[in-house]
Amino acid sequence: MTEDKKIKRCVGPIIYNLEGKIFLMKSPKWRQGKDGKFGEVWTVPGGEIEKDDTGTEIETPEQALKREIKEELGIELSHIEYIGEGRKSGETDFIKPNINFEFIDFIARTENSKISPNSEISEYGWFTLNEADSLPMIDVTKGFITRCRQLVEKRIVEFQTEYKINKR
Repeated sequence: MTEDKKIKRCVGPIIYNLEGKIFLMKSPKWRQGKDGKFGEVWTVPGGEIEKDDTGTEIETPEQALKREIKEELGIELSHIEYIGEGRKSGETDFIKPNINFEFIDFIARTENSKISPNSEISEYGWFTLNEADSLPMIDVTKGFITRCRQLVEKRIVEFQTEYKINKR
């Protein structure tokens, strides 16, 4: 990544539900490569950690995650797990090419699969991991899902088991 570009620290989760599916969305801000069309690739939801006027972050990554998901999807998250961090240049894939991204990745679950999308979402859905494999995705999203696949599968089974035990 070029060092003179603005760095945007963002959070994003793989959200899973009781049906064993993950949430993915399309955003008009993203494309895959310079020849791709904006809004035609799938990604996870999320956004930037808020800052004050001096540029100091005023919320933790987990606070930002909860706020962004509530704003974008209208749902609450639980069982939030920090996964790791990665970087990506927005040079070819983001609508503003002068931005570099630092992504802070999480997985989380929701009991509410009814989404109330905001204007940042052009299309969305809940997909099995196998269905997600065949979708055109931003490279960092594809890598994120691949790295977390086994953990997400494990958490889905735990969620389904817990739900059946607690809802009898």
